[in-house]
Amino acid sequence: MEDTKNTPRIRKFFYQFEGIATLRDGRYISEWNQYISELAKTPRNPNLWCNRALICLKEGYPKIALMDAKRVLLLCDESKDSIELQKLSYKGRYYYAEALLSPNGISTKLTNEIGQYPWDHRPSERISATVIKELQDRLDIASNKKLKIVLRKLQPDLVLESKVTIHLGIEANQDLLFHEHILEEDPFIAGHNHFSDRCEYCTLELVETPGHPRCAVKYPCHNNQCKELFCSKKCYKLAMKLYHSILCGKNINTIIRSAQRDHPGWNQSFILVLKLFALAKKRNINPLDIKEIKYLSCQYASPFYCEGHLPWDAEYEIIYFEILKLLEISLYDIKYDFWIFITLMTILAANVFNGEGNSRNTLGIFPLTSLFNHSCDPLITHMDATERYITNDLIEEYMKIRKKYEQIACNPFRFTIITLQHVKKRQEIFISYVDSTDDKQERHTRTLSNYGFICRCCKCEASPQSFINPSVC
Repeated sequence: MEDTKNTPRIRKFFYQFEGIATLRDGRYISEWNQYISELAKTPRNPNLWCNRALICLKEGYPKIALMDAKRVLLLCDESKDSIELQKLSYKGRYYYAEALLSPNGISTKLTNEIGQYPWDHRPSERISATVIKELQDRLDIASNKKLKIVLRKLQPDLVLESKVTIHLGIEANQDLLFHEHILEEDPFIAGHNHFSDRCEYCTLELVETPGHPRCAVKYPCHNNQCKELFCSKKCYKLAMKLYHSILCGKNINTIIRSAQRDHPGWNQSFILVLKLFALAKKRNINPLDIKEIKYLSCQYASPFYCEGHLPWDAEYEIIYFEILKLLEISLYDIKYDFWIFITLMTILAANVFNGEGNSRNTLGIFPLTSLFNHSCDPLITHMDATERYITNDLIEEYMKIRKKYEQIACNPFRFTIITLQHVKKRQEIFISYVDSTDDKQERHTRTLSNYGFICRCCKCEASPQSFINPSVC
C-alpha cells in the first residue's frame, strides 16, 4: 500500500530531476522519445515541459525551448496558489529569457539543420524502397510510365550545406521527343493570399456574373457563416472532403493579414500550413505523416552564406498559436508540436510552386513535380493556368492544353510538364527552380536564399561571371 501511495510522489520526483540527469549524462536527444511518450499521457504536466525546455536549450533548439517555456508559464498561471508551481514558473521564465537571448535563435553546431531534427525519422524514410515504390506507382499514372524515380548522390560541396548525401530524382524511362508532354499533375493543396476573389480549392479567379473567358462565377460555401468561395460544386465538395469541413466558418483574417505582408518571406505559405493542419486534424494524424507530402525534403538554407541570419520570422509563434486556436487544437497536443510547424514551413519553402496572378499570390503543392532536381539549363518546363511563363514557341502548345482542360473540366491549376529538347532514356531530367534567363549572380542568389545551394550545372560552371554573396542587412 505504501508503494502505491507514494507512486505520484515518485513520478513527480522523476519529472523534476530527470531533465537535469539527462543533461549531466549527455543523453539529450536519446531521452526525447521518453518525454514525447510521457507528454502524450499527461500533456498538461508543467514539469515535463520545463525539463524538455531545458534540454532543448542545452542541445541548441531555443525555438522549441521558447514554446515549451511558454507552456510552463501558462500551466503554472492556472494554479497561482501552489508554491511548487510558482517555483516552477520562475524556471519557466528563466528558460524563456534564455531562449530569447540565444544568438540568432540557434546554436552554431546546428546552423545547417534549420527545420531538421534528430528525433524525426522521416528524412531517412524518404529514400526507403517502400516509399520509392509508392511514389513510382503514382508517377506511372501521372506520366503514363514515361518517368522513373531514382536515387542520386549529391556533390560533396552541396552535402556540406544539406547534410544529406542521397536524394531523389527523376529520369526518362524512354526516349522523349521535343515538346513532348511527360507529366500531368493537379496540386495536392492550393491556396491564395486573398488579394482577389478566388476558388479556395483550385484558386481560379471568380466574378459575379457569367461570361468571362478566364474566370468562374462565385459558388459560396453552403454554410452561411462561412465567407470562403469556390468556383463550382465540384471544388466545394473536394475541399470539404480534404480539409474545409474543419475550417468552415472560421475567421482566418489574422492568417490572411500575415500572408499579405508588404515584405514577404515564408509568411506566404501560412495559408497552406493552415490547410495542412486542418487536413491532419481531419485524419487525426501528425501533419508530417500526411502521405502526400511526408517524403518532400526541407529547405537547406545555410546561415554561413547568410551572415548568420536565419530564415526565421518573429510571427511564427503568433501564427502557430492562431492556427491551433482556429482548429481547436490544444497547445499541449504533442501531435501538433511547434517543431512540426517549423518543419512544415521548411518543406513548403522548398516545394511550393507559384500559380496565376502576381508572384506568390497563388501557391500550390505538387508532390511529383517537386521530385525534379534543378539545373539552370533545364530539360523541361511546366505550363499551368498563367500565361506569364509561356515563351513564344510554346503558345500553341499552351492553347491546346487550355482547351483540353476546359473540355474535361479539370483543375485549372494543373501542371503539364513538357520537354524543351530531346531526352534520352535513363537521362536525368532537370527543371529550373529560377528564371533560367537571369544572369548567374541573380540565379545563384535565388537558389541560395530559397533552396540553400549554389548551382553547379554546366551552364553555371561555364559562365565566367563570379558569384558575390549578397548582404542580407
